[in-house]
Amino acid sequence: MNRPQPPAYQRLPTQIDGLDLLLGGGGLRFPQQGSVFMVILGGPGTGKTHLALELAVRTLGAATERGACHVYYSFDQGPSELHAKLREDFDFYGLDAQWRRIVGTIESPEHAAQVHEFAPPPPAPERYLALAALRESPREMVAGGARLFERLDRDLAAMVRAAAPVGSRLAPRLVAIDNISVNAFDDGIPARTALQSIRQQLAERRLHGIFVVETPGDGSSRAAFTAAEYAADVIIDLGYHRVGDQFKERSIEIAKARHQFYYRGAHHFSIVGRNEGVLFGGRGARPPGVHVYPSVPTLLSHLDYQQSKEARAAPHPSIPFGLDDLHVPHGSVTGLIGPPSRATTAHWLALRFLLAGSGTGLLITLRETRDELAAVAREWFGDAANRLAIISYAPEYLSAGKFMKDLYDEILELEAAGRRIERAALWGIGQLKNAFPLLNDSRLFLPWLSTFLKKQGIASLLVEATQQVQADGTVAGDSGVPGTVDHLLALVETPGGRPEVRLVRSLSARSGQPTRSLPLPADAR
Repeated sequence: MNRPQPPAYQRLPTQIDGLDLLLGGGGLRFPQQGSVFMVILGGPGTGKTHLALELAVRTLGAATERGACHVYYSFDQGPSELHAKLREDFDFYGLDAQWRRIVGTIESPEHAAQVHEFAPPPPAPERYLALAALRESPREMVAGGARLFERLDRDLAAMVRAAAPVGSRLAPRLVAIDNISVNAFDDGIPARTALQSIRQQLAERRLHGIFVVETPGDGSSRAAFTAAEYAADVIIDLGYHRVGDQFKERSIEIAKARHQFYYRGAHHFSIVGRNEGVLFGGRGARPPGVHVYPSVPTLLSHLDYQQSKEARAAPHPSIPFGLDDLHVPHGSVTGLIGPPSRATTAHWLALRFLLAGSGTGLLITLRETRDELAAVAREWFGDAANRLAIISYAPEYLSAGKFMKDLYDEILELEAAGRRIERAALWGIGQLKNAFPLLNDSRLFLPWLSTFLKKQGIASLLVEATQQVQADGTVAGDSGVPGTVDHLLALVETPGGRPEVRLVRSLSARSGQPTRSLPLPADAR
């Protein structure tokens, strides 16, 4: 009889927004009888400490073992400074627990440490976070290999003595060391041997390790520290991507992940902080901590893998557009263009399209605020406007990856609340040039957005009300919309001065009008 084989790997979810997605979903994979040895590389100010601290806290928050203990060593900051950063700047990343009680402190000529109890509501077990300052040479700490673990054993024993309530329940599961300069390594055989020894001892103890390594600020991090290539299971490289001469966005790249698939390339991330109850960064729309925005190709690939074979093979029925005799295929992309003088009519048509179905319609705007649009929708469509979900983007340096991740998260949240999105509309495309400089190349951004919505099975409408449309439906100039969509509608003026909608071209829309002209309803704005 064939017995089922135990899985070869375990997973350590990072629980950092967007990072687990880059790791193929589910987090860091490691052998059943081993652990993860991670090296975080980056120049000054790139966010290394933020990332390492959040990894230590979030993975401890998810631990299920009674007395689990994570130890965070720092060469640069004392334990009270680290604790203040977690408490004041990040509110412990919003974890529903009480971290503020200090169980015990250790003071010695070598270092100072504090042990904090993480006491979530029962029946979850208590856990402990030890924050410690190191006062010896990073080279001495690392180069000997075994010295790190001698220090760890000695410190844990001292923590038990100093923190009597902890008793003997301490079960170390992760150790982090922040911040080791590249200069601490000569990149020769001794450095490689030391790092390999550390990795081996981590695996034997089933103890996860995080090394934060500061590299030169000139972008030569990979050339400066190649010993990690041989020893580390995971290498995360942090940096900046310069946009013109006015803006630098943070970048994150997974340079190595030994036991798993991961998405290559540089991705954008941000750090959201908190002060006096106010959120800073990430438009204040995300909780405190690190937020990773996968590149658009990465997110599209992720959606491909998420789709089931049944979903890909499902038929795509036609759905009513919201105009008489016009139906478009489910999940297709329609463009609506018109002159600035007819912007109100174009927006009315977009709202009518969103409300033509029975479910929730998603309106994405690059102009008005959410409250402004909600008021207009109620004025025009009454209680039916309650079925709208609205996302409003204020002018900013908004990358395409961040735009798509915000949109993706919003759709997931709506679906989790039981509001299935089958229709979406985007207007304000004319704002891209000045208000959203990183989205300015609409010829690239709009096809990405269209593909994203198609993969979600959402019928979409792209509205561009800044184009001069001729009587025959042709467009003077090209915003990128006509070359992107499956079906193109144009608002044109009739000889009597009343606008009508022309179906300029279509791959598969059905219309009962042989002239391809679709008169507007009498209540059109």
